[in-house]
Amino acid sequence: MNKYSSRGMYQNSWIVSTQQEIKGKIEHNYFCQCSHSFRFSTTFDTTDAPDVLCPLCGNDYFINSNEFGLKDGVRIWKDFHWEIEVGETADRWSVTLFYTIALYNAQSNTIIPVKQNLLTLEFDKEGKYDLGITYHSNIVSRYSLFQNGRVKPLSSLLLDDAKEQLINHILNNRVEALAWINRSNIESLSYKQRFEYIRFFLKNNYLQEHRFFFWKMEGLEKVFTKTVTQKEALQYIANEKTERIVKKALYRGYEESMQKIGYYYPYSDYIFSRIIKNVDLLANLYALHPAIKQNLFTSNTLSVAIELLRFLKRYYTEKQIVNLFTRNIQDEDTYRERLLLFRDTLNLLDARNAIASLEKHFMKIKLTTKKLHDEIIRIFHIVSYELDAKEEFEYDPIYLSACQEYEGLEFRLPLTARELSLWAKMLHNCMFGYIKRIHQHKSIIYGIFKDKELLYAIELNGFNIVQPRFCNRNKNFSHNIIK
Repeated sequence: MNKYSSRGMYQNSWIVSTQQEIKGKIEHNYFCQCSHSFRFSTTFDTTDAPDVLCPLCGNDYFINSNEFGLKDGVRIWKDFHWEIEVGETADRWSVTLFYTIALYNAQSNTIIPVKQNLLTLEFDKEGKYDLGITYHSNIVSRYSLFQNGRVKPLSSLLLDDAKEQLINHILNNRVEALAWINRSNIESLSYKQRFEYIRFFLKNNYLQEHRFFFWKMEGLEKVFTKTVTQKEALQYIANEKTERIVKKALYRGYEESMQKIGYYYPYSDYIFSRIIKNVDLLANLYALHPAIKQNLFTSNTLSVAIELLRFLKRYYTEKQIVNLFTRNIQDEDTYRERLLLFRDTLNLLDARNAIASLEKHFMKIKLTTKKLHDEIIRIFHIVSYELDAKEEFEYDPIYLSACQEYEGLEFRLPLTARELSLWAKMLHNCMFGYIKRIHQHKSIIYGIFKDKELLYAIELNGFNIVQPRFCNRNKNFSHNIIK
């Protein structure tokens, strides 16, 4: 069946039955699809139209136009033709499916053709709105066609046809954002996916590559306080940089994140974009392994990380800073240890007004995670006595009650920030960086002593051990006291 032909107004074959006032007879008028000008009529006493053959083409299938207004009319047709009109304005494409029915005009006592719309699809050229579907006739939902031994709902046939025609029109009359699309890439997609595909690239006209459609943007909402598009999100993360090498590296890094860890972690790219101006070096940072980028920063250390990297730019080139991440931290054998050191460094800096202390005491060192961590600890040891001497800790009685001896070991809580700093110096770790957390009752740190010598330290969050780490112990203590 050629549903899109324009062979004339009466592409469907109709029966139009009218009542003759004078003779009181029923006149049945037949209009065959073979010719819009051919017509013949017969007069009978019955309202049932007789079965006839078209004398020109032998067609014996006619649709009774009078039954269209009946709730209990014919619901399954053998055949039904419709035509299509494609429209386009400055801001949208549209497709309308219609048919032409033969109806009786009582005023002129003639049979006239009347155009009837079935449904219209509209699609916004900027991708702002979903596909718009407007139904103009209940025929769409009430009737079905019997084809190839199966009954097919007219609604699905019409919708599929309209969608196919609209997609073809869009791709044949492309706006600039769609000019690059290869039709073969979407042939295997459903109609719904094809419209989602077209809409995606209309909205994100800078993403001109097929595979971007299949990305997910999970995780980006953590960076923003309002709903944004993918384009706005990625532009914001890239600090509005528009160079092709930056975009390409960012998108590739994003895709690699989705493939390797299942989601995108935006904080690292966000920070790097605000520190590194050289686009080639920035692209190298975007290409870091997703597991590395995922563990470098947290939402809590965003601001202090930016401050630290900006401070380091006073002493080091951008290339040296980039090497800190791409070579030193991303070392295959030691990346876990170095990630831990780097995150501890950020936590130390987050504990106080750290940048002011860095400006006063920082000494340029070889830029590695270990040496940077040691330098931050050195600086805090210098200022800890002055800053922490008057800072006393307050504890819930339940934690104080645990300060006692057990199997030869004594458990203590530090009473002041100065005491905690002394412990940190003795164990050569970053405990003093937790002063703020202890004051906020987010962390509890116990020192474990034997014969008045500090052997070990553990951090609790509530009643759960957070850090029973061997790096938090006195190097002369070899007993495993945490089980």
